[in-house]
Amino acid sequence: MQIRFLLTILVLATSLPISVAAASDASALSASIEAELEAAATSFRLDVDCTDADAPRSLKVFKGTVAIWNRDRQVLLSQADSAELLRMLLDADFASFDARYGGRQKSDKEEAPLRVSCRIHLRLRDIERSSVQLLDGEQSDALVGLAGELLDHVEKHADDGITVSSLQDGLVKLANEVLAPEVLSLRLLWLPADGEDRSGYIFRVEGGDVSRQSYVPGESIGMEEKKRLKSCEAGKLIRVLNETRIWDMPTNVRQAGSTELDVSVLGHRKSVIGRSSFRATDDEARTAFAALLEGLDALPCQ
Repeated sequence: MQIRFLLTILVLATSLPISVAAASDASALSASIEAELEAAATSFRLDVDCTDADAPRSLKVFKGTVAIWNRDRQVLLSQADSAELLRMLLDADFASFDARYGGRQKSDKEEAPLRVSCRIHLRLRDIERSSVQLLDGEQSDALVGLAGELLDHVEKHADDGITVSSLQDGLVKLANEVLAPEVLSLRLLWLPADGEDRSGYIFRVEGGDVSRQSYVPGESIGMEEKKRLKSCEAGKLIRVLNETRIWDMPTNVRQAGSTELDVSVLGHRKSVIGRSSFRATDDEARTAFAALLEGLDALPCQ
């Protein structure tokens, strides 16, 4: 079985519902933004993806201060910059934006994905809201204009950002605290060998969050349990990835059960798949992969 973890956002072939509805009404979100600004505690998650006349641009902001620009550059934002992003959202009344603009009705026989030209998603104080612009149909100048302002505000700091030349370079910079843990993404699918009395699971680390959920192919997928990645857990994770040299591992490793691992840092990625059906792998690679999986399993700390 093969799970595709990465989504191409520019042609957002949304397997998720296009309307990621607000967890609360518009007034509650606006009130939360105002409260965040008054408290000077700008800890939020913001995603902006937009294709304009020049080129596609993308922005992810974690904890209000750690930004990833165009998927390959870390940009650290000041408190003032974070507050300005929230003010832009508040002034534009983003909370009242429709979940979706444009698009057209598709017949039952059409299976082509909806194509998104612009998207803003905000998560703040357990409230989430998304608004997307589809290529066809009604166009929202307000949504596209706000996305452009948000992107322009961060882009002016992009030249001062940090890039990496390889996954190894990225993991070393993470270990040396040159990069923030939020730029590390890891996704693991683990399934037991036939006859083994254990449940499979999906394990993710992204944006400074860690989650785990049970998974039985064709039968069930458990509730995702998500929490913030503790600093001790981030340190253990980065250390085991460096010590096992994930970047040097073969793409296919022979092992019991089924495993799919994907690790990326600022656009540099490594995928390793483990199957019992694969050809024999050298002992060093199998030992390293087993040590990596063991390290991930022992990640939680006090």
